[in-house]
Amino acid sequence: MKVSLAWLRRYVEVDLEPEALAEALTMVGLEVGVLERVDQGQGPPDVVFDLDLTPNRADCLSHIGVAREVAAITAVPITLPEAALAEAPPGVETFTRIDIEDPEGCPRYVGRIIRDVTIGPSPPWLQEALAAVGLRPINNVVDATNFVLMEWGQPLHAFDRDALAEGRIVVRRARQGETITTIDEEERALEPTMLVIADAERPVAVAGVMGGQATEVTEATRTVLLESAYFDPLTVRRCAKRLKLHTESSHRFERGVDPETVLTASARAAALIAEVGGGTVAQGVIDVYPRPIERPDVTLRVSHTNTVLGLELAAEEIAETCRRVGLELVSTEDNERLTFHVPSHRVDLEREVDLIEEVARLNGYDQVPATLPASRSVGEAHPPTLAWARRLRESLAGCGLSEAINYSFIGTEDLAYCRLGEDHPLARAIPLQNPLSAEQAVMRTTLLPSLLRGCALNASRRVESYRVFELSQVFFPGTGETGAQEHGRVSGILMGFVEDPLWSEMVEPAGFFDVKGVVETLCEALRVPLDEWRPADHPTFHPLRAATPVSGGKPLGVVGDIHPAVARAFDLPEAVVAFELDVEALRTSQLPSVEFDPLPRFPAILRDLAVVVDDAVPTAAVERVIRESGGPWLEACTLFDIYTGEPIAAGKKSLAFGLTYRADDRTLTDEEVAEVHASVVARLEEALGASLRA
Repeated sequence: MKVSLAWLRRYVEVDLEPEALAEALTMVGLEVGVLERVDQGQGPPDVVFDLDLTPNRADCLSHIGVAREVAAITAVPITLPEAALAEAPPGVETFTRIDIEDPEGCPRYVGRIIRDVTIGPSPPWLQEALAAVGLRPINNVVDATNFVLMEWGQPLHAFDRDALAEGRIVVRRARQGETITTIDEEERALEPTMLVIADAERPVAVAGVMGGQATEVTEATRTVLLESAYFDPLTVRRCAKRLKLHTESSHRFERGVDPETVLTASARAAALIAEVGGGTVAQGVIDVYPRPIERPDVTLRVSHTNTVLGLELAAEEIAETCRRVGLELVSTEDNERLTFHVPSHRVDLEREVDLIEEVARLNGYDQVPATLPASRSVGEAHPPTLAWARRLRESLAGCGLSEAINYSFIGTEDLAYCRLGEDHPLARAIPLQNPLSAEQAVMRTTLLPSLLRGCALNASRRVESYRVFELSQVFFPGTGETGAQEHGRVSGILMGFVEDPLWSEMVEPAGFFDVKGVVETLCEALRVPLDEWRPADHPTFHPLRAATPVSGGKPLGVVGDIHPAVARAFDLPEAVVAFELDVEALRTSQLPSVEFDPLPRFPAILRDLAVVVDDAVPTAAVERVIRESGGPWLEACTLFDIYTGEPIAAGKKSLAFGLTYRADDRTLTDEEVAEVHASVVARLEEALGASLRA
């Protein structure tokens, strides 16, 4: 933002030298980048400040805004320009009509008519004023609107009223397929999300960004329709980015202009156009303002202000400082709670901390004492949830998995790649209102798409071995303030070799039992007992090579091979295995404490048991029957072989278990063990139709 010192002195008496003024502005947060002396041809040279403003200080994108800051610094009054507006009948309604179809995008629109205008060069004083701040003079009407833009910070636009169909203005969203040729002679395709200014037939300007060529002011223009409006900052920002246009107008609208200056700037510009263009301002003004924008009242606590700044300011000092930046004191409570009304031009002041920053700026940041924050060392243990998560991470890292951290957003395409149909619960993702890209359009309901994307990226870089996990949140539609429910998940993925391959040995790629072993190791580290493994039905996993670990009758998640169709969609090798577990289910299934189990005092007796069962009988069901019928002496039951084929009949399989029997108080005899072993076999025959393998 370029600011002319000569221009600035029209509104506030500046006694400081340019260098001192630049230093003072920098001290209150308006950093001055360059001081430039401009020769105006007549009189002393002007000094131009190049201000580097932060995005929240939209009020300083004008000479009057900077003048307010100078007045606050120097404690001198500011003189605002008055519009010497002379109107003559007929009324403005005779020439135009203004309709706002989208009050969200355009809360306020003001229109004036200036007739019998003669288009020509601007007077020298106006051209010099614009040139000093880097603007190129064009003609007297456009230069007048640019002058008011740099004076008040309010963008304006002048239409050739006779070029508007029916002389009307309609503020609406663009329609599908509409285009506009802007004043830079570029034809631009419009989208339905874009706000446009239209006449009775077509768009004539992109709202808040740039006008159209068809209705711009030319030498043939005789009647000017002057626009002054307030547009929604987010709407203008999105439109400008989509069209790849950045203008003086869009720069200000994106950051927020003063909705109350709209009318003032309109009168100022109309009077100036009549002065330099020889026109007559039609009587009256059309001001469409259906829902006035109210500025908040903000309460400032004196004690809290002093605590934050480390100062000892009295309530009167704080009130005076706030008054200098335009805040109006509306109430005081016990000299402790000061309530201020925020002026409309300070769109950045919304909360108590914003007012505290104003107090710090005007008093000087150098007045804030440099002290180290007080702290004390407290030997407190980690919260249980943090310690639990740390144990989880250490366990998976011990299994050779590295931790990944991904965005909480994914694309709808990734959900489709995971074979999640529209009716699947995991497909009901929460869409983002303002996504950065199509690849980050929704909140993720599962961690797997992010891990699969990372796996695909590494595979494309010829990484042969990839083992990672992620502990994070997933999101589902819900009620309450956020409209979302968060659930913890831990997921992992294994691709390629579990161990580094050697030239002399063949190493198998990671498979189901490798990822199953990772989950079993994790559950052991978290003290989560696994009762059984059930067949899993998850669209992202292979239907015949996926299982659900169960603890206390509660399913914990899914483990298995990624479905070949999913692997192909992500451009992955088909030998990819993964898991996803519910963090809450893991935490609530954890055993309350670790119990010491003394070393056995008496020897164990080992027995092997090989039984033949139907293929459809789960191994877990056989193991459950063995444990239930083995009684207190059965210490361990371990599956060590599964066999199908000759001489086992078709549709059957052989399961071989190693059974360990032991008593706590004595050495068991062969007869005692044989009796229990026989009861196990009998129970298997009765419950599952099993038979001993010959």
